[in-house]
Amino acid sequence: MKSFQKVVSGALVVASLLPVLTFAQTAGQNTSVSTSTASTAPAVVASRADCLNAVVQARKTADASAVTARDTAKLSAMTARDTAVASAKTARDTALATAKTTLSTAKAAAVVARDTALATAKALTDKTARASAVKAAWADYSTAVKSANAAYASARSGALTTFASTVKTTRDAYTASVKTARDTFTASIKASADQAKSARTACPKK
Repeated sequence: MKSFQKVVSGALVVASLLPVLTFAQTAGQNTSVSTSTASTAPAVVASRADCLNAVVQARKTADASAVTARDTAKLSAMTARDTAVASAKTARDTALATAKTTLSTAKAAAVVARDTALATAKALTDKTARASAVKAAWADYSTAVKSANAAYASARSGALTTFASTVKTTRDAYTASVKTARDTFTASIKASADQAKSARTACPKK
């Protein structure tokens, strides 16, 4: 906007000097200075066409600046969104991988514990005690596996929920940023048009 006002102001300054220059030229013709020299000197006149052209150029510059600002803001918002989503994906995948590893480790440990308990049970000479020990070994194994599966399901659900929440928040922020950029652009274009209209009224009539 400042560049717009500067260009238009320059045109208006020249226009405001028109009466002074005209007066100076007329006065010069009435002095002892050669009349022919004064009459052939080019008159510096800010015509209406020149003034209007300056207004148009200033508005184009202001509008171009507004377009650049809008596009820069949108690109920045898009970059921030993509970076955040990529980070969320990495966090999700890492959490899922960790959950799977934990599940595998827990199940492997359960198998080792079961086999050890079964070996111990089979070594018992008492039939009733042996049967009870075998049953307990399988029950403990089943409980361990069930617990590992539940832990995995919880971790997986948490990772996916966190990812979905982060993506939604990120996209909402992007949408808000783009809207702000568009609103600012619209306001800038309107202000540019209003200033151009005001500047045109100050141009010379001819």
